[in-house]
Amino acid sequence: MNDRTCFLAAYAQARTPLSVEDADRLVAEKSRLYEHSIAAALALVPGAATFVRSASRRFRLGLVSGALRREIELGLDRAGLRPYFEVIVAAEDVGPCKPDPAGYAAARAALDRRRPLPSACCVAIEDSLPGLAAARAAGMRCVMLATSHDEAALASADLVWSSFEDHDPAELLSLGTA
Repeated sequence: MNDRTCFLAAYAQARTPLSVEDADRLVAEKSRLYEHSIAAALALVPGAATFVRSASRRFRLGLVSGALRREIELGLDRAGLRPYFEVIVAAEDVGPCKPDPAGYAAARAALDRRRPLPSACCVAIEDSLPGLAAARAAGMRCVMLATSHDEAALASADLVWSSFEDHDPAELLSLGTA
């Protein structure tokens, strides 16, 4: 979920009203705290930086996230990975969040405008079940990282990895992508 949707869902579950102004305040405060924590210490999934650098030599990379753009860019800058992503789709770029495929559709369309890219040639790498559903709804293959769920819950993914360590981007070719 993006931040706004998450706060609205939490307040609805608690049967507590949340005004638009209060939701905006909570999103801003969460973002401030997140940016502070990223600036203090950024922890990537093991092997992620090496995988991204290697993948960028063979594939065009896009990033689709329910996070705010400034949060995404701060994390990518801190990790030294920003130059490897041709497209970034953030929470403020699309209305609905995952499992809606709008974010993946927007990223693919942006890549396609630069050079044709059919959905069937795209592979999403996800760590959430709504992300898996969004990738599938967008017509994409999906590799799941078992960082938030156990591997059994991710069985409908094309591949399941516990991290990026010991994985080569060439493995994505086995999914029938170009």
